Amino acid sequence: MKKTIVSTVLAALLVGAGVSAQEVTFSDRVGAILVTQEATSGSDASFGYLYNRLVGGYQNEMFSIWGRAQVALQSTDQWKNEISLKGNQTWFEFNAAVRPLRFLEFAVGNSFGQELPWSGYELPGAYGYGSDVSYGLRKYSNGNGMTALFRGSGTGVDWLQGLTIGWNSLPLDLIMSMGKSAWKTAVGVNYNLMGKANLSFGGQFDTGDGASQAIGFYAELLAIENMKANLGLTMYTNSSVVDPSGIAGSTTSSFNKTDSGFITMVNTGVQYMLPWFPLYLAADMGIVAGKQTISTTSNGSEVTMMPILVGGLVGMDITEKLYTHVRVTYGDNLASEAARRASEVIISPRLHYKTTKWGELRLDPGFTFITTDSDTNFGFSLGMFWEYKY
Repeated sequence: MKKTIVSTVLAALLVGAGVSAQEVTFSDRVGAILVTQEATSGSDASFGYLYNRLVGGYQNEMFSIWGRAQVALQSTDQWKNEISLKGNQTWFEFNAAVRPLRFLEFAVGNSFGQELPWSGYELPGAYGYGSDVSYGLRKYSNGNGMTALFRGSGTGVDWLQGLTIGWNSLPLDLIMSMGKSAWKTAVGVNYNLMGKANLSFGGQFDTGDGASQAIGFYAELLAIENMKANLGLTMYTNSSVVDPSGIAGSTTSSFNKTDSGFITMVNTGVQYMLPWFPLYLAADMGIVAGKQTISTTSNGSEVTMMPILVGGLVGMDITEKLYTHVRVTYGDNLASEAARRASEVIISPRLHYKTTKWGELRLDPGFTFITTDSDTNFGFSLGMFWEYKY
């Protein structure tokens, strides 16, 4: 109820501000997961949930504010008795940024801000285009807690124009614990070479006992018209915290990593838009460089694995208002024992219809195939929403 009240107040403030300020944006999304079924043995199809999402923001040269709230009617027992607005599909996010100087910004908030309308708060690292899966450090900051950002473009110095430096100095979990939890900090450095390439470094550091540290390097080529290509490298120390059985997207819940060590992840990707036809293509691959020793929880036997994930995407603008894309990802843990091997295929087609008068209508089905121990289980979901931007 508290989240609902806060989101309602936020929406009212943004709507009221919109009368006098063109910098205000506000949208309302009504949607549902109409049917869903887990890709596990013996699972049944059921209705997912209904939701309403409000998104609003205000931006000018000195100050930005952004928030979104979602209220969802959901159930944890196949819609028998446990029906409520509480649960992981009901949430509230809020972020704000202030720019006291042209080259200096501060952001505070309680979300990872994957849809922030202003740029620069994603501390960059390695990531791919086709599968839309983050392998590196690009989602560590983004207004979660407090982030400071230096923009070279605001200094007036030519050689600093492409430089951005971010520092997530106070993450949210440290603030909520009143300083009692381990201190985590993240840094990111990005340099744009005259619009031809991006070079990035990112790091996440944790002072907790036995914590995993992460360092990432990322390069992006932009010099070829209609094409983007990337190459990334991310390294984890004391990586018992980073379970390699889940990195590739494979469902391997029966595995646990028992020893800590060093893990390196490599990814590469390319995205291309045809200049003579409204079609775009993308593909990427991520792999854990080197075999990892895993033990099962049932009998303690060990197995080696080297998770890999490949993704592809095909998109097309059917008309000016109607467009679609199909995304396919394949993850495999490449285990050394056939009986311990697990793989996952996810097919995600989407159909969008946009008009300036009625907003956007989107149909979002998904299909999942998980293979473990020579058995294949099938799961699916069907979602749709209508969103109107005021």
